[in-house]
Amino acid sequence: LIYTLALVIIGDFASFFVHWLMHKIPVLWEFHKIHHSATTLNPFTQYRLHPVEIILNNAKAILIIGLITGFFDYFSNNLLSKHTIIGVNIFNFLFLVFGANLRHSHVPFKYFNFLEYFLISPYQHQIHHSNNPADFDKNMGAKLAIWDSLFGTLKRSEEVTSVQFGLGLGDDKNYDTLGKNLWMPFRNTYKKLIYLVKKI
Repeated sequence: LIYTLALVIIGDFASFFVHWLMHKIPVLWEFHKIHHSATTLNPFTQYRLHPVEIILNNAKAILIIGLITGFFDYFSNNLLSKHTIIGVNIFNFLFLVFGANLRHSHVPFKYFNFLEYFLISPYQHQIHHSNNPADFDKNMGAKLAIWDSLFGTLKRSEEVTSVQFGLGLGDDKNYDTLGKNLWMPFRNTYKKLIYLVKKI
């Protein structure tokens, strides 16, 4: 059970931290922007990711799962077992049951106020996708809200009356085709790097 819980907690922090970096490092934001450019959320929005972001997320998952599994396998004398329900980590299963699939939707599913200090509700993730600058860089956690509390990025559902999705500032139109979604991050990153080089 400790191994199963460690996979969720450490994995969730790693997801939060990589997501936080994608919002804070301008070059990474150019690639993550693709996900935020959606002006309507539906379950497929979860897969609206640039290939560079997919590579980063997969590298993070491989590293974290490998390190945690190796650590627990070594110290358990190769007697490692994971608690699952139909093959899914039990904690991830509960996360899915309690509305995870509504995160990328128009359904404003909220948790009890006190619970949103500990768990990210679907509506809190929708706030994360808001095009309102007051909501930018909020609720970057995947499952647990404690990381957002620690980093000062938590925003509970009761603090927001309505949410409109997208990048805002008229930037959404720059990401309205597959070609733009694939190309724009590279173009914008190149421009930023040229600007930095010229400043030197």
